[in-house]
Amino acid sequence: MKKSFKIGLIGLLLVAVAGYFGYRYVYHSERRDVQKEAAAFTLKALDLHQAFVANTEKANATYLEKATEVSGTVTATEGNQLILDEKVVCISQTPLTTKVGATVTVKGRVIGYDDFLDEIKMDQCTLIP
Repeated sequence: MKKSFKIGLIGLLLVAVAGYFGYRYVYHSERRDVQKEAAAFTLKALDLHQAFVANTEKANATYLEKATEVSGTVTATEGNQLILDEKVVCISQTPLTTKVGATVTVKGRVIGYDDFLDEIKMDQCTLIP
């Protein structure tokens, strides 16, 4: 009985310690600010899309999680999201105020390619003047 009690107590202690460090990691870690980073790439929305269509694995290795400036024509906008050339979806923390048909440059982080919808997703986007 004493041995199982000790094992249970040690297990509970390990879970508590893991929970504490997990909480600190999620809620108190430094968040990445893409806008303060220099853009690793500057390209057109259709060129970025073509890179993913041609070779998704290579494009993932090249662009994924990188600060990237993408230019194109706004084909749709809704709240905190705009779409460039019907291929790049840019998501922002704040509303992106621009008109459909405008040519813009957006800086953000490439988070992936959705082959089902045939579009690239970017987050932490802001308009570059």
